Amino acid sequence: MLYRMLLTLNLCLLLASCSSTYIKDSAALDVHLANIHSYKLDKGFLSFTTVSYGCTFINSFTVEVSDREKNTIKVLRKVSDTCRMKPRLMELQFSIRHLDVDWKGDVKLANKIGPLASYRLSSN
Repeated sequence: MLYRMLLTLNLCLLLASCSSTYIKDSAALDVHLANIHSYKLDKGFLSFTTVSYGCTFINSFTVEVSDREKNTIKVLRKVSDTCRMKPRLMELQFSIRHLDVDWKGDVKLANKIGPLASYRLSSN
C-alpha cells in the first residue's frame, strides 16, 4: 500500500515538473540564442547537442538565417526547459535545406559553441 502511494506521488511530481512546457500566450515567448555544446552541418541538415533538464523537445527550437551576407544561420530556443531532472546532453537534428543561404559556400552557425561548464552533466 505504501509502495503504491509513493509510486503515485512520484508520478504526480514528474508530471507537475513538466507541466510548464505548454505556453498559453505566444507573446510571452522568450526567444533567445540556444546554448550549443557542439554541432555538425551536413548535406542540408544541422545536428547539434544541447543540455536538457527533461523537457527539451524538437519544437523547443527553431533555425533561421542570421545574416545572408555572411552566410550565417542561428538556432533559437523558443521554449525554455523548466523541468528539474538531472541535466544531460541531447542531440537534435533539423533539415535546413529550405533556408535562404548559399549552399555552395561555407554556412556558419551564429551561436556560441563550447562545453557547457556551468552545467553538471551526468556521465550516463
